[in-house]
Amino acid sequence: MSHHGHSHGGQPCSSDHAHVEETVPEPGVSLTLDADDRVQFNGSMDFEFGTYSDAVSLGSPDEKAALFSDCAQAMTARAQATGTSSGSTFFIRASAKPMCTLEALAQQIFRFHTKDAQFDPERSGAEWWTQVIDAEDDIGLHWDKDYVLEDEGVNVHPHLGTVTYLNDSFEGAPTIVFGLKSNVEYGTDFSNATSKVAVSFPQPGKHMKFDGRMLHGAPSDLRTDVPLSDGIDSDELSSSDEEESEEDHAAAQELISQYQAASSSPTGDTPTQRSVSSGRKIRVTFLVNIWLNHIPFNSTPLPQEILNKLVCGRSVQTPNIKVSLVADSTNKNPSTVLRHEVRSLPTAPSSAVNDPTKVDNFRTEAWNTTDLEPLYTFYSDEHECDVFSFIPLREVCRQQFEAGRESFQVDFGPLPPIHAIPSAELGKDGTTNLKRQWQHNLVALFDCHEVVHSDEDAGSDDIAASAIAAGSK
Repeated sequence: MSHHGHSHGGQPCSSDHAHVEETVPEPGVSLTLDADDRVQFNGSMDFEFGTYSDAVSLGSPDEKAALFSDCAQAMTARAQATGTSSGSTFFIRASAKPMCTLEALAQQIFRFHTKDAQFDPERSGAEWWTQVIDAEDDIGLHWDKDYVLEDEGVNVHPHLGTVTYLNDSFEGAPTIVFGLKSNVEYGTDFSNATSKVAVSFPQPGKHMKFDGRMLHGAPSDLRTDVPLSDGIDSDELSSSDEEESEEDHAAAQELISQYQAASSSPTGDTPTQRSVSSGRKIRVTFLVNIWLNHIPFNSTPLPQEILNKLVCGRSVQTPNIKVSLVADSTNKNPSTVLRHEVRSLPTAPSSAVNDPTKVDNFRTEAWNTTDLEPLYTFYSDEHECDVFSFIPLREVCRQQFEAGRESFQVDFGPLPPIHAIPSAELGKDGTTNLKRQWQHNLVALFDCHEVVHSDEDAGSDDIAASAIAAGSK
C-alpha cells in the first residue's frame, strides 16, 4: 500500500479535490480513501476540535429520567482501560426516518456537521451508542474505526467523532484527544509523538466534536473530583477486565433505577446530587460518529427488541419528549490554546524547572531510558502502546477546570516527524536543532511493542481485534 497522507491542522477541508490514494477491498463495495486517509466525499467538513455549551436541553426531571432509561436500555458497548471493548454500536442512515428520540438526536448531529458536504445518503449516516456508567470508570485511549475491515488489513476511521454529555453536573474525567493518527495498514507499529492534545470537561447538555482519526479517551486519573494528592492506583488504570455487555447493561439499569428513585425525592435535590450524596456519580453520554460514503460493518440498525423497550419518541405517555441539538456561533466555546502557560509548569525535576537546558536534558534522558514511567498503556493493532507524557497533564487539567474553562487545547506548534530524525540523532549526544525542536514541542510520546499471541490465545485475540472501541468519550 502507498500512502502520502498529511494533516489539515484541524482546519475545515474538503476532499473533492484530493487525489485517490487507496481502494480498500470490501465485500461487494469499493471504498476510496483520499490523501488524508479519510473515505472520500465532496464538499467540506470542519474537523477542528470544538465544543458547544447547552447544545441539548433535557427538560424536566421526569423527562430526563425517561431519556436516561432509554440510554441504559440501548447501552451495549463499553470501552476498557486498555482500549478494547465489547458490545455493538447502532447506525441510522442519512436517508432513514428516526424511530425514537435517540435516533432523531443522532441524525440531527449528523446533519449539523455535514451541512457543507455532499455524499451518498444511502451509504452515509450516524453510528451511535450510549454510555451509562459510574463516573469513576476509566475509558481507555483508543481509535474508533470499522473493526471488520481490520481483517482486510486496513484501518478506516469515521470522519468526525462527537460526544454529547447528558446528565446533571458532575465532576468527572474529561474527554481527551491526542493529535495522533493510526496507520492505514492494520497491525503496523504506530510509535510516534505529538505536540497537541485537546481536553473537554463534561457539562450538562454540552456537545463536542473532533477529528475521527485521532486517539481519544477519558482516563479516570484526570477526574476533577479527586484531590491531586490522593492519586489513583495505577493498577486500576491498567485493569483489563472484559465485562460482558449484559453485565454492563444490568449495571446501567441499576444506576438509572437509582436516578429515577432520586427523581421522586422530597428533598428537592437533583437526581445526580442525590447520587453524589450517596457516594455514587453517574456519567451519561451519547456518542455519535459521522461516516460519509461508508457504513461500518460492525454497526447495525437498532434491533427491534431494543427499540420495543424505549420510551422517548415512541410512547403515548411521552409524546413531547424531544431532544434538539442547538449548535451554532452563539454557543460555540472559544478555543483556548495553551503554550507558555504549560511550559511554565513543572515538566522535570524541580531542580531543572527554571533551566531550559536542563529541561531539554530531562526530556532527552526520558526518551533514551526507561526511567520515565508510562502515563497510560493501551492496546491496538496487535500492539501494546505505552504513552509517555512530557507535560503535567493532570495538573494542567485541574488548573484549567478551576479557571472555569469547559475545554482547552495544548498546542506547541509543528512537530518534525519522528522518522525525519535519524536514529543517531536520538542518542544522548545528539544536539541538532531538529532534535531540540522535537523535544521542546513534545506533548506525548507513544512507544509500541508488538504483542505475540500463542495458539491458546487466538480466540481472545480475535475478540480483541474485532472489539468495538466505543466508550470513548
